[in-house]
Amino acid sequence: MSQVTTRHRKVSQNSSNADSSNQKTDSSLIPRPQPRPSIKDKGKEKGEAAMVMNDLEVKEKESQNIENITDHDVTSGPPSIQPQNESFSKDCKFNHIFKNLLIGVAGLSIISCVVIVCNKHTFLHSFNSSVGNYIKPNVPAKNVDHWDLAMDLIDEMKNSFPLQKRETWISFISALGSVTENEEPSQPAVLLFVGGNTLIATHTMQCVALTLANNTNKLLPPAMISDNDVSSEVIVKVDTFANLQNQEEMIKKELDDRIRSILNKSHSVVVGPLEKIPPGAATILHGYCDNFEAPFKKSVIILTATFDSDKPLNSKQLERRLHELWDHKLSKDKCASIVSRIANNVVFIEPETGPMPCTI
Repeated sequence: MSQVTTRHRKVSQNSSNADSSNQKTDSSLIPRPQPRPSIKDKGKEKGEAAMVMNDLEVKEKESQNIENITDHDVTSGPPSIQPQNESFSKDCKFNHIFKNLLIGVAGLSIISCVVIVCNKHTFLHSFNSSVGNYIKPNVPAKNVDHWDLAMDLIDEMKNSFPLQKRETWISFISALGSVTENEEPSQPAVLLFVGGNTLIATHTMQCVALTLANNTNKLLPPAMISDNDVSSEVIVKVDTFANLQNQEEMIKKELDDRIRSILNKSHSVVVGPLEKIPPGAATILHGYCDNFEAPFKKSVIILTATFDSDKPLNSKQLERRLHELWDHKLSKDKCASIVSRIANNVVFIEPETGPMPCTI
């Protein structure tokens, strides 16, 4: 009996254990309710959501800004830039302007260098064109041959006297053009050569004057002067007869005779040195160099002067020296009248260092 009771208890315990294990197994299958979030967790979630929304709103606004800018570009209107992009836009504009400025400066520098090199390279070539345009448009068609010959003669002189300035050749071309462009010029071409009183400077001035005078005769034949390139038959050497004391009228007559004798058979004459001519004899130059009453209008008259100066004089110094020579015996008006005719076209001669085509 006691064994039955004990067995019954064991069975009861086993059944109760089985029930309890079944209950545990079944309870694991039943879904448990999730714990309710705290206020702190809710606030954190809201903050994260707010941040996400803000990011979305910012991205939406940026996309709207891009669309607005695109719309403004299409309609060529000014873009609407948000305040937060103003500094970025200004930086972009500044960088763009600075870049363009650098490009512009670099471009100007390159252009300047090219212009300088081209000018230096083409100086001699452009010289003939620039000098030619100075006179050639006024030369009649029938005198084109004279013009071409004149340019050839000037080119030869440039090779013989390479140290002379550009203005010197322009003066020579102008003088030759003035007596070739018209059959009957209104006045002669008058040139006043001025140089230093050194031996080489004086020799250069006389040689340049003599060469130009002979080239004038080649350009305007027929001339009864020798055909030699450097014939001295066109020179009036004033110092060979200007030493007559107190006999200015005789000097004036001698000067007149020699100039007239040369111009009767030549289209050019060289007279000098000018500072050796006394005031009374200087008045003869007024007639030969006059604008309207000159007896030999189709001619080139070349005067030379040094004024005992080591350096060439400028125009104002030259006029003052001429007035000092003649004002003390001639009235200022008469002296000014002479100076205005002989010093209207002054050419400053540079001394040459190389060989020259004449010996005087």
